[in-house]
Amino acid sequence: MTSTHPLFLGLFLLCIPAGPAAFPSAAVQPATVQGGAGEAHPAPDAKELARLIDERVRAVESVPTKQVWQDAEALVAAVKGTDAAAIDPLFDARLSRTDLSERARLLLVGTRLSLPTPDFGALAPKVIELLASKDDEVGRAAANMAANRGFKGLRDDEAELLLKRLSDGAKDGTRSPEYRLECGVALHVQGNGEAKRSARKEMMEFQAARGDLSFVIGM
Repeated sequence: MTSTHPLFLGLFLLCIPAGPAAFPSAAVQPATVQGGAGEAHPAPDAKELARLIDERVRAVESVPTKQVWQDAEALVAAVKGTDAAAIDPLFDARLSRTDLSERARLLLVGTRLSLPTPDFGALAPKVIELLASKDDEVGRAAANMAANRGFKGLRDDEAELLLKRLSDGAKDGTRSPEYRLECGVALHVQGNGEAKRSARKEMMEFQAARGDLSFVIGM
């Protein structure tokens, strides 16, 4: 499920299902990406791809958080059709940098999640780190990414840490309502049994306080 709040409409990446099935054209035409007016262009080689990624990483520092997703969309379009074996080393190398800003990490993680065959085990720690951001816009975006159902395949210890971070976020009265609600949504998606009940309870209490239960009816 995805949030119905207008503020989250820009966080489009999780509307794309995980895995190769989300990109049927990539399986048919792995060597090309589509350009304007129906034109096909060669997928970038590793050197060009690295340049494109670094260019976006630098540019993302000067844009509002909402625009990070527009940059991610452009990057997804640019690298679509490139083999995952060529993509992963480039993303991994940049995500391992200790000087990388939160916005840059959002860009890289969000882009990689939107491309075929993401490594959810490798990306989960990055999402968990971003959930703890003191910037509610960043944390909210991370919670939106955390609702990707591909994270259901995490190892038990990783899954437990993700659920705890989401649960803590949903209950944290010092955070913005939007951040807490997005954490609750992700917790409901990823949790089982007690976690789902806890997430629904938090969301119902939160929405009741605002006089609006429409969001959680039917969950």
